[in-house]
Amino acid sequence: MTGPRAPSAADLAADAAETIRQLNHHTLHQQALTGPAELDLAVAELAVMSRRLPQLLRQLDRWLHTEQHAGRIRTDDATDPAAVVAHAAADLAHAGRLANQLGHTLDDAHQHLARLGAARPDRPRDGGAASRPAPPSAADWAGTVATSGQIHGHQRAGFMTAGGQISMSLDRCCPHGGFGLGGCRLKVL
Repeated sequence: MTGPRAPSAADLAADAAETIRQLNHHTLHQQALTGPAELDLAVAELAVMSRRLPQLLRQLDRWLHTEQHAGRIRTDDATDPAAVVAHAAADLAHAGRLANQLGHTLDDAHQHLARLGAARPDRPRDGGAASRPAPPSAADWAGTVATSGQIHGHQRAGFMTAGGQISMSLDRCCPHGGFGLGGCRLKVL
């Protein structure tokens, strides 16, 4: 008796494609996301996925070249497969560069989204200081979790409360020599 078959590379790629299809359908409606924090996390995960693609594409290219050099690949018209392999390899390398660029762009979006939280309904929505969430009250601190660490190569810190998130980047310097959201919340001493 044998165990279940391990998934093939094609199976795993199909699973990834299916997951993106499911995300496409899931996000058709405004209610798909619970707030800016969930959007931020989704974009951060998509950045990670995109930045993993170049390694995968290099490994697929390496497999292709190894098989071609070993004589285990043929074309459908009996011509030398070297030219077809060369074209496919160039396309895989180009896709890897684009995926890396996509990952960086998504990470930039993630860094911006990390600054957002759900607006309080009792605050005006003018986009200015009045629409920024108030600091947590003493009652809010009971359910507050402090967060810190690196997220996709960027040092982050913040608080998660029942009223939303307060997040700041610790690796992006403000013009005054400090770090944080909208000015110098943490000063460099």
